[in-house]
Amino acid sequence: MKVKISKTIDIGQIPTETRRMLDQAKNRLVYGLPESMNQVAFYSLSSRGEDFFQTIAKIDLFRQELSTLDESMQEIQNILVGYKQVLMPEPEHSEETEEDYEHTSQNEEG
Repeated sequence: MKVKISKTIDIGQIPTETRRMLDQAKNRLVYGLPESMNQVAFYSLSSRGEDFFQTIAKIDLFRQELSTLDESMQEIQNILVGYKQVLMPEPEHSEETEEDYEHTSQNEEG
């Protein structure tokens, strides 16, 4: 069972925290996933039926680990998107501005 947790930090700590999270994800990618893939390959090469069919479980485990990594990367991306929006907010784009632009453009043409 997975649960979502939240953590409160100062906005200035976001770069450090996201780097820490990325480092954890990188370590899972570099050290954990290759070992899991090696297990898939090892069992798939077995000539013993029982071992060969363990490949199914190993593939399932590998896919779960990939999913966990993807979820971690999504969390990091969401944090960074929110952080960027706070530091570099995009100017509000109102309908009046569009209408003014269209009206000005039409007057210049005609």
